[in-house]
Amino acid sequence: MNLLTGEWIPVQHEGVFEHISLKALLTQDEDWQISLPRDDMEMACLQLLVSLTQVLFIPDNKGQLVEHIAQPISESDYIAAIESKQDWFELDHPQHPFMQIRGVKAKELTDMAKLFAGLTGATSSAFVNESGLAGQLCPSCTAMGLFNQAANCPGFGGGFKASLRGDSPITTLILGSNLRQTIWRNVLCKKMLDVSMPWFETARNKSPNWVDLVKEKENIEAHQTGLLRGLFWQPAHIELIKGDGEGVCDCCGQQGECYIGFKKEKFVYEFKGVWPHPHGPRVFKVARGEREEKFSSFTTAAPSWTLLTQFLIRKEQEREGHTPAPVVSQARQMDVVNRRLYLMVGGYRNKQASILERRHELFNIAREWQNNDRQIERIVDTGLTYRTELRKKLFGFFKATGASLQDQAEHRFYKQTEPLVHGMLRNMDFKESKAAFSDYHQQLREATHNIFKQVTEPYQNEPKMIKALAIARRGLEKSLNELN
Repeated sequence: MNLLTGEWIPVQHEGVFEHISLKALLTQDEDWQISLPRDDMEMACLQLLVSLTQVLFIPDNKGQLVEHIAQPISESDYIAAIESKQDWFELDHPQHPFMQIRGVKAKELTDMAKLFAGLTGATSSAFVNESGLAGQLCPSCTAMGLFNQAANCPGFGGGFKASLRGDSPITTLILGSNLRQTIWRNVLCKKMLDVSMPWFETARNKSPNWVDLVKEKENIEAHQTGLLRGLFWQPAHIELIKGDGEGVCDCCGQQGECYIGFKKEKFVYEFKGVWPHPHGPRVFKVARGEREEKFSSFTTAAPSWTLLTQFLIRKEQEREGHTPAPVVSQARQMDVVNRRLYLMVGGYRNKQASILERRHELFNIAREWQNNDRQIERIVDTGLTYRTELRKKLFGFFKATGASLQDQAEHRFYKQTEPLVHGMLRNMDFKESKAAFSDYHQQLREATHNIFKQVTEPYQNEPKMIKALAIARRGLEKSLNELN
């Protein structure tokens, strides 16, 4: 199967499931939607499609990009674009198969399920995943799993390298009116590439690292890594193994040749610097006079809205700051018309090589979002402030009584207030925000009061705790009055 010529993209259209080619997707204007059993694999498929389109077509400027969003490209343009790269994206190429190398030395086969993050060895994996989802996989699902494992997941463990963005980076992408428009809305034009990746032109034509192999113990500089090489970086040595005859894919149900496992081996190299991945927001801190930069990730159970300012707003402070993904920065500059932002956010929370949970959600943000950073910060910061006050007062209660309730309360707070935050982002009239923020405060205040009451109710009749509870309740009331 070849990703540039074959029919491998799993879509639904008017209730019919089918596989289409990248050529059909980019040269036609049908209302296709990616269709897979898992939300993270759907986003991985979209990211793979965006990455393929990005390296095939680099619009010269925003005007040309807008044209591509509005209208399909011609078949002749597509054929010309893939001519020099076709062999690199062949899953079974005899010399350099897609994201693999030939001759991997391994004592045993690794199950195909290991290409699907969290399918095995994860917290509650049996609860969140169907059994037998990846015993054997068709070429389409295999390619998506291979790409996702290399670009978005922790390494295989035991000394295997993770992606260029780290163990479990967050991915942010812009949603368009249909799948074709969504892909183009996440393709960077040349000007944006020059800004986010100053060495873009000098490293533009470098081949992927399964063709131009990384040497053992090689030191690699970020600025030596071109666009294609970085988007499709493979941090492990992998070789796929096919089964005998035909089978049925456990993931999508397609019948045909299937892969039943893969060989893998680690190799040592050192990657220096931060490669500015187009789909990843970054954060930095200054420690001991050195700027330490990394990609945003989910490190706690807190919901995605708590990190929204990292996803949308560039902030440079003396000791810390954050930078949105280049695709979001480009959307900020392009969407001068009165358009909402539909922001897709995806990623995993991990503990070393084990997946604790996966996150994939959509933010619907009101028009004029790009001109109202302070209002968006207020929405997020206000929610976080109420959470903090609730935790502080319950921590004081814990110190006095030993009753640890703050984590339970925080979990309830997030569950009850997340719809409030999304509602503010979705419905905000940034020009008439005073009444909206007043109502937002009131709803957060009520939720905080109710949660405090719920978690402390079992202790209200305990003689030894009545005084501590009264102090905590009065302290919370005072803090909430000051906030309001």
